[in-house]
Amino acid sequence: MQMNEAERSTTSKWPDPVRNALFSDASGTSLRSQDEIKANWSKLTAEQQSQIKQDCNTMQTASATGAGSASGSASGSAAGTTPQVSGETTASTSTGSTSSGSAAGTQATGGAMTIAQLCTMVNAM
Repeated sequence: MQMNEAERSTTSKWPDPVRNALFSDASGTSLRSQDEIKANWSKLTAEQQSQIKQDCNTMQTASATGAGSASGSASGSAAGTTPQVSGETTASTSTGSTSSGSAAGTQATGGAMTIAQLCTMVNAM
């Protein structure tokens, strides 16, 4: 799993009980499955749960800011190739609306969950 700087910085500061509940490795780079995280979530204290949610909100804000910049750069570089841009837009729109749920479910249960997916999940708990 690749993490951006904000995610690495934040998750590295989590205490061992939190890291052990969410990650399957000592380095904190491999998230547990969705079922394991849900089971371990109830074992965390209310304070730990609250801290994770706050950190997720911070990371999501940082990612959104970073994604805006990256998106702007990508659009600028891709703007010279109009067919690709419109093709990507159509593909993204179709993929997002038709298979978003199944793709997220597959990633989450397959162990390839991202920090963003983790944050979405814990914010719903």
